[in-house]
Amino acid sequence: MQIAKLPSDEALRLQDLFSYNILDTDSEKEFDELVELAASICNCPVSMVTFIDEKRQWFKAKIGVEYEESERDVSFCSHAILEDDVMVVEDALLDERFKNNPFTKLDKPVRFYAGAPIVSPEGFKLGTLCVINHTPKKLTQLQERTLVILSNQITRLLELRKKSASLRKRAEQIIELKEQSVNQVLQDHELEKQQIAEEIQEQIAQEVAACRLYIGIAEESDSMRTSYLKKVNEKLGKVITDMRKISRLLTPAVLANVPLEDIVSDYIKNIQQDLPFQLQLNTKGNPLFTSMDINLTLFRVFEIWINNLKNRTDVSNVQVSFAYNGSVQLNIENDSTSYGMEEVEMDIMRSAIDARINHLQGSISLQHIKGGGTALHITMPLHS
Repeated sequence: MQIAKLPSDEALRLQDLFSYNILDTDSEKEFDELVELAASICNCPVSMVTFIDEKRQWFKAKIGVEYEESERDVSFCSHAILEDDVMVVEDALLDERFKNNPFTKLDKPVRFYAGAPIVSPEGFKLGTLCVINHTPKKLTQLQERTLVILSNQITRLLELRKKSASLRKRAEQIIELKEQSVNQVLQDHELEKQQIAEEIQEQIAQEVAACRLYIGIAEESDSMRTSYLKKVNEKLGKVITDMRKISRLLTPAVLANVPLEDIVSDYIKNIQQDLPFQLQLNTKGNPLFTSMDINLTLFRVFEIWINNLKNRTDVSNVQVSFAYNGSVQLNIENDSTSYGMEEVEMDIMRSAIDARINHLQGSISLQHIKGGGTALHITMPLHS
């Protein structure tokens, strides 16, 4: 047995091989199909795609063998990468290089071998596509040519893998940069909102202090009472306006940038396991982006309504739907056995949500469902 010499460009060859990151990777259908095709065309029970590193030959794809790799010194492929064409060994026992090779002494020995080098675009021979038979054999010229064609396909697969990996890495870098940019913008936006909110809070504090002063004067002066109470009313109106500004500033930006049904859908997913009833969401019509005021108002109505239903013992199913048809409509239906919505209605009144709906020119109503159950209907104009 002869141990194959190292190629004269071995260091560069290994560097080229390692650049493909192919060693010790999982099996891939494209490579598996090529060894299957090679074995079929050459009528051999064994076929492999091998890559040769410093000390071993490793099998990327194989058919007819169980082991994953073998020592380089005893491999037929280490000789094949020294050739410029297909290396054919018709009978290993008659070849000085292989007649004492341990692979010729197995229960299923290597007697016939044919290997086409896998040549990179840089000209380095990285491994082989080979076929093996357990008895002596010959290949036709067409079969040899087929091995060369298939080995060229392996080279193309390697190049595609390398390009795909490069593109994937670049895409990951772009995504990371984009996320960093978006996060920075959001952080800057939130900081700006926080600063504005602090300024408004200071304004509110000053307006409230002025109200207290005017009320004190009104209490002490009958002649000035009406005038100062009017000033108090004006100041309180400004306080309410400023508080609404703060509410909008501190509302998550997602409410202005994501369709409302997506926000509700995510919310349902988070609370579903804690609900005593089944909750389903449906959308009718083409979902549209609505204003932050509408999104916030509808979401808070939905949240309060669901929290109230959680306290009911006669609700087993709740249907939530959005409809778009010149307006956005939120409908929440449940299968309660009794009406019993007075408490819910009071909660909505206390939270002033119905006032906000009216302020946005919307409407809210409660209805009985024929056969049992109740339904909450809210309609908001899209121009709000």
